[in-house]
Amino acid sequence: MNSWNSSSGSGGGLSKIVQKLLRVKHVLKRFSREVVGDVVLDYKSAKEEFNIAQEALASNPSDITLQLAVTQKQENFSIMLNRYSSYLKQQSKIKWVNFSDENSRYFHAIMRKRRLENRITSFSVGDKIEDDYSIVVEHFLTHFRKFMGSSSSATEKIDLNCLNQGRRLSLEQQVSIHSSKSPGLYGFGSGFFKGLWENIGDDIARSVLEFFQDGFLPQSLNETVISLIPKVSDPKTASDYRPIACYELIIFCKGNIISVTHIQEAFKKFCYSTGLSANKSKSHIFFRGVKEDNKGKILELMQMEEGSFPLKYLGVHLRPTKWKASDCGVILDKLNKNLNCWASRNLSFAGRAQLIHSVLLGIRNFWMSIFILPFKITAAIDKSCCDFLWGANGNRSKLHNPSWEKVCLPKKLGGIGFREGKKWNMALMAKCLWAISNKQDCLWVRWINSVYLKEHSIWNVPIKHDMSWYFKKLLRLSQVIDATTLQQAEKGGKFRVKLFYTSLATAQKVLYAGTVWNKLLVPKHRFIYWQILNSQLLTRDHLSRIMPIHSAICPVCASVNESHSHLFLECIFTRKLFGELLCILFGKIGTSVFFTLFVFQLVVLSWKLGRLSNVEFWAAVWLFKAVASCFVLYLVMPAEDLFDLYSESDLVAPVSKKKGSRQHRGESSSNPPTKKA
Repeated sequence: MNSWNSSSGSGGGLSKIVQKLLRVKHVLKRFSREVVGDVVLDYKSAKEEFNIAQEALASNPSDITLQLAVTQKQENFSIMLNRYSSYLKQQSKIKWVNFSDENSRYFHAIMRKRRLENRITSFSVGDKIEDDYSIVVEHFLTHFRKFMGSSSSATEKIDLNCLNQGRRLSLEQQVSIHSSKSPGLYGFGSGFFKGLWENIGDDIARSVLEFFQDGFLPQSLNETVISLIPKVSDPKTASDYRPIACYELIIFCKGNIISVTHIQEAFKKFCYSTGLSANKSKSHIFFRGVKEDNKGKILELMQMEEGSFPLKYLGVHLRPTKWKASDCGVILDKLNKNLNCWASRNLSFAGRAQLIHSVLLGIRNFWMSIFILPFKITAAIDKSCCDFLWGANGNRSKLHNPSWEKVCLPKKLGGIGFREGKKWNMALMAKCLWAISNKQDCLWVRWINSVYLKEHSIWNVPIKHDMSWYFKKLLRLSQVIDATTLQQAEKGGKFRVKLFYTSLATAQKVLYAGTVWNKLLVPKHRFIYWQILNSQLLTRDHLSRIMPIHSAICPVCASVNESHSHLFLECIFTRKLFGELLCILFGKIGTSVFFTLFVFQLVVLSWKLGRLSNVEFWAAVWLFKAVASCFVLYLVMPAEDLFDLYSESDLVAPVSKKKGSRQHRGESSSNPPTKKA
């Protein structure tokens, strides 16, 4: 703060803020270079040092000095791990960074893919493609200099009384921007200003108010990074892009000359005060229920062209009539575009589930939060997600046991956590009903209460023919949802869509949810674990009921049909495996189960810190389960009695039975079977 509060430099207002930021920037750069250092290199070094300390302790567990060294290295590694996580989030702008199986090669591939997609490397001139970097840069700069960076045309001061009549953001709303958003021209992101607002907020607010008095803006602040957005699907020249700084605006009014004149006068005053003006060649007027003679007068007054529906605004297609399935093609196109880019055959079920959660359902949820989608579209989206999860064979999903309704249950109710399209759309629209019934302080709610509801509530207002189709949809939805259900979904003064969706489910809670979806387990193994506990694996007894197969007999023991209970509990191979674990644990190690538990905790810690691979950890998990089961039995009976639970044949190493041997003829051997060590 000494650099910020320094009185060196000249000027005032925003110029003074610029000087303060420059001083702080130099101090922070020196701090980053001398104190923070290379984040990636420090993370790798801390990890390696922690691994070496662990190996030294493993060779001499009773050494107190080595134990303290491991603790210190672990603390240092945790600090570097958090720094590295923050670094990745800032670099990728992706919030789902997890240091487990989720943060895999796919995550880093997404980072590289996003960087490459955001680069503009060429433009077209006729049939020629120009890819020289310096020429590409000059082409875009020349184009956008024509209408950006010119002197302001503002001739009037902003009317502060007019601003006071509208809604103003609270301090909490002003700083609600995420801290990892891209930094501004001087390299300071929103996290810098949010974290130091108590110290620097007064200086910045005072300088901004001075700007509204004198209108002076330093040239260094009157700049912008030209972040371009394509206006067409296949941009070829600079004219096919628009700067992200330019925004779209929709103004509504009655379809008569008087209302349009008032809008024009207000817009002119806005232009004179801000220097911003509309590009009439790219602006349109849309009419609904307006007579032809009034249309002509309005178009002549505004000097704009008439537009046609559907109107595309911020990527959303708007029309005054009811949405049809044909209007939703853009949603299916976006889904299919992503599906065509993913090689589902190279992904595990858990990997596909992660993509469905974070990408496919994210696209669907954006549109569902705005519109009530036709049932045909929600069904098509669900089918696309189902096909991607289980794999598709032509127009049909590959064989799978669980229904989509089962998969879409919350995890605590026995599902995977997807959301069924129709019910989720209802839950999102229920939020609108909640806002209307609670008379939330927002423009659209006030408009509905003053125009449609008046003295009625949302629960008893009659449906009239002159109401909009969208409001009629909400009223029909209110007939199947009661106020009590809405209030139960409220938490902390806000409507929780997830709670409302869960209330629509009729399934009961399951006891295994916490175990199956434990973060210590690898995601791929979580999914298989869920399939096992729900008897959803394609075992032979399942397959024999839906299709002809050669045999339903277990291929391991060749004695009975293969089923879930046989595969994991009754098969002779499973019994032999468990028997050998008993021999190892109680025949060789004796009763040192506590030592095994201690070792397993070290295994878990090593895996979380990246020392063990997923395969090694999963093997340790299964071993620990066997140890835990044996330990429970050990508490109630002597170790030698445990062997009596299994026949001697279960504890003997597999022996190949040759034709003619006494075992094959059913005769007993003179030598008793021995236990495997």
